[in-house]
Amino acid sequence: MGKHLDWQEPLFDVAGYARTVRIALAERNLSYRQAAPLIGISHATLYRTAKGNGPCDVETYFRINRWLESPKAPDTGEGEALPKVQEGE
Repeated sequence: MGKHLDWQEPLFDVAGYARTVRIALAERNLSYRQAAPLIGISHATLYRTAKGNGPCDVETYFRINRWLESPKAPDTGEGEALPKVQEGE
């Protein structure tokens, strides 16, 4: 038989997902406030998700993923300065 999953083992990597969101924001040179309407969520929800403050709800997860998979817009240079994200962060 296959390996049983430990019920305490998380199935979703909150920190890894948050890092992916922060990298996408930095690559697109967008602030939380600029990106939130493009995604279809509030800037506060985007901020919490990007900081890794717990898993987001399913609808938010799908909205962010749709945005992550969309083509990047040209860099306008208008985004707020976001902290640099290091690979090991």
